[in-house]
Amino acid sequence: RSFQIPFTNYIIVDLSPKIRSTLKIPVSGDMIDGMTSEQLADVINSVSVIYRSTPRHKMKVIKALQANGLIVAMTGDGVNDAVALKCADIGIAMGKGTDVCKEAAEMVLANDDMSAILEAVREGKNIFLNI
Repeated sequence: RSFQIPFTNYIIVDLSPKIRSTLKIPVSGDMIDGMTSEQLADVINSVSVIYRSTPRHKMKVIKALQANGLIVAMTGDGVNDAVALKCADIGIAMGKGTDVCKEAAEMVLANDDMSAILEAVREGKNIFLNI
């Protein structure tokens, strides 16, 4: 299956799955606007950075990752992150974030320490395995 990714002055066409899995590219919000949901789902695993994104772009990225069978966690701290936090499988608000963001999230990091997410996942797995 072929797809195109506009990349500055280049167009990457007909990448084999093996090459696609190792290629890491930056993608702008404008590039996301130019892709269908299916095209975004095809390339999202090759994306390293998403820049100049709006709340709509964040939601499209989350849905593309979910379409690939992934469980998606999203962190955010502002009103602009609320929709994406709600759309993700688990929304994680930063403790110093806005009230709207905290209401949209399933979890709030009181100390804004991102490493606490890893510890929470480990604890959750241990609890699940012991049940």
